Amino acid sequence: MLKLNYKAIEFELNVQLAELSNIPQLDHVSCFYIQTISNSRLTGRHQYHHRHAAQSAERPVENHKSVFNNEQIRARLKLYANPKESFTLSDKWLYITFFIHDSQTSKKDKLGTLELNLTDVHETPR
Repeated sequence: MLKLNYKAIEFELNVQLAELSNIPQLDHVSCFYIQTISNSRLTGRHQYHHRHAAQSAERPVENHKSVFNNEQIRARLKLYANPKESFTLSDKWLYITFFIHDSQTSKKDKLGTLELNLTDVHETPR
């Protein structure tokens, strides 16, 4: 955990999604994602029904990949420091879960989830 002497740190999260590859090439299939930001680590279906969850538009799957054209995920976030725990910052989690959707059967299958603790992310100098 990162330790600071501040009560809170506010920052803007900017994520660009270019493409997802290695998707099964099936007829009538598209790809979409659900992104969730949470104050605690989520498990199972809680990731998709969280109050800060948003679903992307469906994208076609061509040549085993789905192109998201640098789609943006943007959010203004705040991390709080707990003075009782030496100003340790609270957790903030980003989940991006990818699905494929078969338009003929309306079946949706989970491909996988990117799980990132935003408290542990450090920007590297350019």
